Amino acid sequence: MLLLLGASSLLAQTDKPVTTVTLMLLGIYLAARWATRPLDDLARHALAVSRGERSASPHMPGHQMKTLAKALEDMRDALEGREYVENYVQSLTHELKSPVAAILGASEILQGDVPEPKRARFLQNIRSEADRLRDLLERLLHLAALEKQKILENCEPVNLCEMLDRAWDHHALIAASREVSLQRDLAEELVIQGDPWLIELALSNLIQNAIDFAPKGSAIVIRSYSFDSKAVIEIEDRGPGIPDYGRERVFERFYSLPRPDTGKKSTGLGLCFVKEVAQLHGGSVELSNIEGGLGAKAMLILPA
Repeated sequence: MLLLLGASSLLAQTDKPVTTVTLMLLGIYLAARWATRPLDDLARHALAVSRGERSASPHMPGHQMKTLAKALEDMRDALEGREYVENYVQSLTHELKSPVAAILGASEILQGDVPEPKRARFLQNIRSEADRLRDLLERLLHLAALEKQKILENCEPVNLCEMLDRAWDHHALIAASREVSLQRDLAEELVIQGDPWLIELALSNLIQNAIDFAPKGSAIVIRSYSFDSKAVIEIEDRGPGIPDYGRERVFERFYSLPRPDTGKKSTGLGLCFVKEVAQLHGGSVELSNIEGGLGAKAMLILPA
């Protein structure tokens, strides 16, 4: 602004035509904008990082600006890494306590003289808790690898209908054992740019979540359509819905609601993984109750 005022004052004292004065002022303004634009980009990037959003480091012109951008990115990685490790250690320690205690308790009982029916039940408990630990560790590895990605490392055309079919096939036997059926209403051609493996895992997690809460003999409804340049996947179940106390926490790492048939909880990593996948693809995921208390609906929204 001072440059503009100074230039205006200087040019006002000359006899040059108005067009020349205007062009010079415009040139000064554009030069100032060009010089300050990288700083604006860095400021927006820093604000996005402070809000916990995914933000790729902006492209900077010149050696000094590139050095500043790299220093900011290195500082971000260091701070995120420290907080990441602290949160994971605390959360993982809490989650491991229950299955480890169950395994130790059952193994101690089995060291004594236990009747065969009880022995078989305690062995089954050990197997069940061991499977839970394995599932927890596998999901943690997937989530840890995903959270480190700032941009998609593999991006190609993905047919969402094909991904839905494959994800459902993985859970068909589980659904059949619970007498849960599938109703489909899918757009024939719904293609996005993304990572097929991540998309399939995200859809698989949403379907598994719907099956966990679906009552015996009910149906899960899956829809796909495009809206406002976005691809939308809806997965509805006819379960009890989301209680008020859990609505703000369902996407938190390790947070899980008890399943209505067993009262048990999952690892609490599935929906968190889906959220990370959606954000990495520039999209979002929502989970809400269906009006009238008819169940819950998950919506995965991705750029078409």
